[in-house]
Amino acid sequence: MKKILILTHGYWGKYLIESAKMIVGDTSNLESIALLPQDTLEEYENKVKKKVEENRNNVIFLTDIAGGTTTNVAIKLAYPLNLKVLSGLSAPLLFEVINANSELEKDETIQEIIYEARENCKDVLKSLLK
Repeated sequence: MKKILILTHGYWGKYLIESAKMIVGDTSNLESIALLPQDTLEEYENKVKKKVEENRNNVIFLTDIAGGTTTNVAIKLAYPLNLKVLSGLSAPLLFEVINANSELEKDETIQEIIYEARENCKDVLKSLLK
């Protein structure tokens, strides 16, 4: 089972994990690493690198903003180790990754996760009133 490292600006990831406990139960394989205003890029990268090493590189990254610092740090650490980085963090994305944890090495699984997470973003009333 992969460790899911959630990289966010501030503590959003921590609160998302707390909410996930209500829906999925066991969240022991989830960990949030917050980028705080006082963190330098090097400090943040070192925090994330330490978690990757602690988990023997058996991780997948979920990040909040594509092109943001959290994603850039994940990419830098993931590339040489061939790890997965998914950006655009949302509750549906997180739940899909949790549910597919045993199959995260497959590209088809990753594409399905992204598809399902996107499908969850909709104008609900408009969809209901069709």
